[in-house]
Amino acid sequence: MNDHRQMIDFAFARMAGFALEASDEAMKLLARLRIAGFAAVTSYKATKNIGKLLQDASASGAKVALILAPAEFEKGVVKFKDLVSREEKEIAIAEVLAQVQAVMMK
Repeated sequence: MNDHRQMIDFAFARMAGFALEASDEAMKLLARLRIAGFAAVTSYKATKNIGKLLQDASASGAKVALILAPAEFEKGVVKFKDLVSREEKEIAIAEVLAQVQAVMMK
């Protein structure tokens, strides 16, 4: 796999109301992606205004944003936003690595 560490590949954004145990799982997901070789940042701002967090992610050069909201995370999914194409979809947490890899290989 190519080393993508020279750039920020993706960013995490967390919505307000995220439970501590869900936050721990989110950090495990972040760690798995970093181990896979992707550079990542996360916002520790818990907010209901996701637009500002997405603007920050885009301005950082991130190509992908993963939006973690309590209701979705409890269902085992995250919102996956391609910051280049602006496509947004809900994906299973188990699919995150494959989806990030697909976008980064474009």
